[in-house]
Amino acid sequence: MFRIISFLLLFAVSSALSYCQPADSILNKPLNKKALSLIFTSEAIIYTGTMISLNEAWYKNYPKSSFHFFDDSKEWLQVDKVAHSFTSYHTANFGYLLFKQAGMEENKAIAISGIQSVFFISSIEIFDGFSKEWGASWYDLSANIAGTGLFTLQQYFWKEQKINLKYSYSNSGLAGYRPSALGNNFPEKLIKDYNAQTFWLSANLKSILNLNKFPTWLNIAIGYGADGMLAGHSNDEIQNLNLLVERKRQYYLSLDIDLTRIKVKNKALSTAFKIINVLKFPFPTIEFSSNKLYFHPVFY
Repeated sequence: MFRIISFLLLFAVSSALSYCQPADSILNKPLNKKALSLIFTSEAIIYTGTMISLNEAWYKNYPKSSFHFFDDSKEWLQVDKVAHSFTSYHTANFGYLLFKQAGMEENKAIAISGIQSVFFISSIEIFDGFSKEWGASWYDLSANIAGTGLFTLQQYFWKEQKINLKYSYSNSGLAGYRPSALGNNFPEKLIKDYNAQTFWLSANLKSILNLNKFPTWLNIAIGYGADGMLAGHSNDEIQNLNLLVERKRQYYLSLDIDLTRIKVKNKALSTAFKIINVLKFPFPTIEFSSNKLYFHPVFY
């Protein structure tokens, strides 16, 4: 929950500032020290408030221990790790946009947004590390670095995001069996039900392959998800639940739309496109799971 909330809070500030200027106009702005000070102050307030709220709402109710690591590499068929990468990617992305709005030099904006992303998203490992119930995870930290690195390396070498990380949700029908773990309501399911989440690598064909006559906005997308998960490691962990479901990985191939590559003059619409672009656009999709191929006329 922390990872998504953190991303949404940072994105809310970023969206508000980016509304003031079209995306193309932020690249060569002069440095605005007052705006930069406001950004750092806002980030500090958001970070501090999130950490306090997280501890009060969750961790203080569980016993503490000395700081330690634990191996969660096999939990949730690694969908949670992909979620870490997704969140850190977009935190770095929107942090970069914030700094560019303030006129920060390109390489500094890339570096600082990347460092902040890893620090901000990885702070949860401190709480986990001191919790007897869990532990800090090297795999979560690695996923955070991977997501941030995907943004940082593309921005540094290509000056654009040819490959985006995107999210889609399709109700799994399993949350009702374990609402405490998978969500009691729709907002919680969006965050907690890994059976319902699919994460996508969405690559822009024209930019990568240099196809002059190809639509600028059309992407190809490769997705990963999983289903049948009632608990982290094994459904056998759940006692007194007479439900037989197959834990399975799901791989997808589809098309997508990069809304940020559609040129619009309206500032509100441009901002809306930035927000919506974190979501995978519905398209016909091929799924491979349980050694079988499935075709979805429309998948989201």
